[in-house]
Amino acid sequence: MISKQYNNNCCKPLLFCDLFIPLSEGMPTARQVPPDLKKYMAKRVSIKMNGNRVVQGRLSGFDLFMNLVLEEAEEIVSGSAERLEVGVMIVRGNSVLQMECLDQV
Repeated sequence: MISKQYNNNCCKPLLFCDLFIPLSEGMPTARQVPPDLKKYMAKRVSIKMNGNRVVQGRLSGFDLFMNLVLEEAEEIVSGSAERLEVGVMIVRGNSVLQMECLDQV
């Protein structure tokens, strides 16, 4: 415990406990960095997902957890050349295995 009195001309020392900002959950966590997908916005992408599923579409949005929003989406059925048109699709980030840009970046 610091027992000194500080006047207006002197700064209070920074304590280790002052570095943490309490969150709503109560425990501080590491700063989460969003995925760098801005350069792929409005580009056609192919996404390989769990269960050997492949989806193609135009990337129109994403978030911190890599949840993706695809427009003009279509699912490519494995083992055949069949394509199922879906339209707008939201892909949960933890089901994404691989993402490939089909347009030139």
